[in-house]
Amino acid sequence: MDLKLISSIPNWKVEDQLAKIDEEVTEFKNAIDTGITKDIIAEGLDVCQTILTMFQVLEIENYITEGVETHNKKLNGRGWDLKEIGDDILNLIKNSMINELINMNKKLKCLDEKEFNAKIQFLDVDKLWNLCMPLVNLSTIKGVNESIDEMKMGEFLKNIN
Repeated sequence: MDLKLISSIPNWKVEDQLAKIDEEVTEFKNAIDTGITKDIIAEGLDVCQTILTMFQVLEIENYITEGVETHNKKLNGRGWDLKEIGDDILNLIKNSMINELINMNKKLKCLDEKEFNAKIQFLDVDKLWNLCMPLVNLSTIKGVNESIDEMKMGEFLKNIN
């Protein structure tokens, strides 16, 4: 799954976004009543999008990756078996790495790429290793078997951590 955030939300208010979430949930319920798969999926994704947008309104969107990891651990802790969503493991890894770099940059408070490159040298080695480890494993396995199934890759990456 490759959901995107809206790139610009000009001064949206929490109350307005909550109303939008309610509206989309109602449309989702109506779509379920119709039983039309295409509409159910579309309206369900609209609900997801309005919640992601709420994260932006609250200015917490940079914590989504961490939140997803915490959420998945919670579900695992409750005994639920989890599976990957969709078939695009490369985008999952890329987005995770990008979010991690953005979070690092916010903590380092860098003004430009040159300053970031200079400061990143002083970060904890384990933090940097965690950033690149999925990509290293992915490229190694892809090199061994060019036709590897992405779902199998997702299972592998889930099990290496």
